[in-house]
Amino acid sequence: MKKSFLIIPDEILEIPISPAAILREIERFAKKNNETIIFREKVSPITFEMDDRLYKVSINFSRSTPVLSCKEI
Repeated sequence: MKKSFLIIPDEILEIPISPAAILREIERFAKKNNETIIFREKVSPITFEMDDRLYKVSINFSRSTPVLSCKEI
């Protein structure tokens, strides 16, 4: 079964959200959860590897707050 998870940014992201801001939030998430990540693509669509699984990042909004949705591909 494919995995997915959400990353709620620690800092408020400005719209439009830059790829650099997304990368920072993913790195913070990984550090906070003691995970090792490898970015495969650093521009849209951003992809990264974690726990031998490849994830694709998309941006969703919850109450006008951006949330990073990471889905295994």
